[in-house]
Amino acid sequence: MLTSPVSGSAAPRSAAPRSAAARIAAASDTEMSPPQVNAWITPDLVGASLYEAKAAIRLVTDDNPVVRTASVDATGQGQTRPSDSDWRVCWQSPEAGSGIRLGCLVSLHVTVDQSCAELVS
Repeated sequence: MLTSPVSGSAAPRSAAPRSAAARIAAASDTEMSPPQVNAWITPDLVGASLYEAKAAIRLVTDDNPVVRTASVDATGQGQTRPSDSDWRVCWQSPEAGSGIRLGCLVSLHVTVDQSCAELVS
């Protein structure tokens, strides 16, 4: 069991690996509910498309315009993106399970033509 730093409640963890979309959908019923006013739990976005990740943040924060997302080319090459669906999240900040508050910037480090494993090795 993981303990949420914002709400202090325990979040269940599944032993079986799931797709990014499945993790986001499952989290929408549990971890993504705002534990207190203007504070939310960051979902696990690693492996999701940039489009899915941005949608998950909007879902988590009730589409609050004060919580922003920024995508960063994880390769450091400054590549542009024709479509958010083409990019995959390699890592994120803040980390999954930590708190998002008003004014927070959620950074999504993404790649389009390399696997995330290649970037960390």
